[in-house]
Amino acid sequence: MLKIDERAWRIAVHPGERAQLSYLGFEVQGPAELGRAKRALEAAGVVVKRISGSAAEQRSVEELLRFEDPAGNVLELFYGQFCDYTFQSPRGVSRFVTGTQGLGHAVIGVSDFETSLAFYTDVLGFLVSDYMYQGDSATAFLRCGPREHTIALYGVTKDRDSRLQHFMLEVGELDDVGIAYDLVQDSEFGVTLTLGRHTNDAMVSFYCRTPSPGIQMEYGWAGKQMTPRDASVRMTKVDVWGHRTAKTGQSINDMIRK
Repeated sequence: MLKIDERAWRIAVHPGERAQLSYLGFEVQGPAELGRAKRALEAAGVVVKRISGSAAEQRSVEELLRFEDPAGNVLELFYGQFCDYTFQSPRGVSRFVTGTQGLGHAVIGVSDFETSLAFYTDVLGFLVSDYMYQGDSATAFLRCGPREHTIALYGVTKDRDSRLQHFMLEVGELDDVGIAYDLVQDSEFGVTLTLGRHTNDAMVSFYCRTPSPGIQMEYGWAGKQMTPRDASVRMTKVDVWGHRTAKTGQSINDMIRK
């Protein structure tokens, strides 16, 4: 279990035969909200398991719902996560930006994009912050709180399983990003995308490999926040600057244009 703030933990790493997303959790305010979510899910034909007691304690929460999205990803809605109100980074990171924004974001490939998008928006109530098209492929950036996006869904071919492409952690200072950038370049994992700034969430970040093959981490600073009234937009450019591949030096913007 990995801890980045006052919560008992934010990231769980489990041994397995292949690198994959085991589950993804979203917080609701309390038992009444959990009950409403359960009724909405069941009305949409979703099989839901309600978990409490010792089984919920294994997740360090009071109670949770477990179910699958249309792509087969396991999702958990919970309330009452355990807190000890202490965290001190062993490396001296100023802070991780969490609170009402949650852990960060996750980007997931799905084979039935439209069905998955409808599930997250119409059933779970996520809002679309922005979206973009690359040829026949689409990506939608969704939010359930003030963070510009908590989930991003992108289309993959029918013969591919849903997978976690990357997750993002946001830190409190630009120097936190710069120091990590140097450390990653000196490590066995290495940078996959150089420092850059995204257009949609304004995040200054870099991407790197993780010990789980195929799953990357984005490490960033100064992400944008939104309100429920902010309109969704169609993106035509991914980055203001940077985010070039470490291998070829090509930018994401250039790859999309091609």
